[in-house]
Amino acid sequence: MSCLRSSGHRREKVSIVPTILVVDNSDNVRQALREWLQTIFRDCQVVEARDGQQAVALAQTFQPKVVLMDVSLPELNYTEVTESIKAVAPEARFVASLMYNNEANFCKRLSEAGINEYVLREVMLIDLPPILKKLLTCPGD
Repeated sequence: MSCLRSSGHRREKVSIVPTILVVDNSDNVRQALREWLQTIFRDCQVVEARDGQQAVALAQTFQPKVVLMDVSLPELNYTEVTESIKAVAPEARFVASLMYNNEANFCKRLSEAGINEYVLREVMLIDLPPILKKLLTCPGD
């Protein structure tokens, strides 16, 4: 992926590596997701955060294109994390990782919180790649 950057009177082509930020408090899950995503999305940088506070700090540094976040994070909840990341990385898109969905209105609450998509962990290996491809593709690319 590339874009044009204005530098005075000339425009230069700059390479931009999209970043996927994985947020999960389980070290094993986070590491497995990072390794798996790196094999599928070789043109992306994958970074990890163990909690919401670290996710916000990393989002400010890396300006992720997509944030894959466990909705059951300790301390800051998914709504607070989403809001805080949007404040420092307004272009970020969000995918919620769910263990299960047992509430009819839960999808609506995710959407209201700013979550763009959600995926159930039990079908993540099948459902997540096309969701991420969609969110990683910029309009006009």
